Amino acid sequence: MTLFQKINLKFVMFVGVGIFNTLLDLVIYLIFYEKTKSIIVSNLIATSIAMISSYFLNARLTFKKHKLSLKKFIFFILITAFGLWILQTGFIILITPTMNYIPIFFWRLFGTNTSLTKAGLSKILAIAVSFLWNFIWYDKVIFKHENNIDTIVQSLE
Repeated sequence: MTLFQKINLKFVMFVGVGIFNTLLDLVIYLIFYEKTKSIIVSNLIATSIAMISSYFLNARLTFKKHKLSLKKFIFFILITAFGLWILQTGFIILITPTMNYIPIFFWRLFGTNTSLTKAGLSKILAIAVSFLWNFIWYDKVIFKHENNIDTIVQSLE
C-alpha cells in the first residue's frame, strides 16, 4: 500500500468517525438547545460527550493506536476542546445572528424558519471549521509519532 493510499484510508476513516461523532454531537446539541435555549450550554455538553467518543474511536479505528495513555488523552482533550469549545462555539455565536438575513426561500427548503433550524445550520457550519482543526492536529501531532506529544509537553515545562 502506498503512502498516498494510507493517507486516504486514514482520512476516510477519520471522516467516518467524524460523521458518527458529528451526528452524536448535533443530536445532543439540538436536544439541549430545545430544553435550555442556550447556545453555550448546549454546545459544551454536546461537544464534551462527542469528544470522549472521538478520542477512543479515532485512536483505535483511524490511527490504529493500541497503546493509549493518559498524557495523550489529556493532550487530545486540550486540542479538541479548543477546537470545539472556543473555535466552534465562537463561530456559532458569530454566525447565528446572520441567519436572519438569509432569504425566506432558503428556509422553505427546510420546511421551516425556526430558531432551532437556524441554530442547527450554524452548528453544521461550525463543525466544518473544527473538523479541519482536529484532523490537522490529530494527524500531525497527537497520533503521528509516539514521541511528538512527549517533545511538546517537555518544551512546555
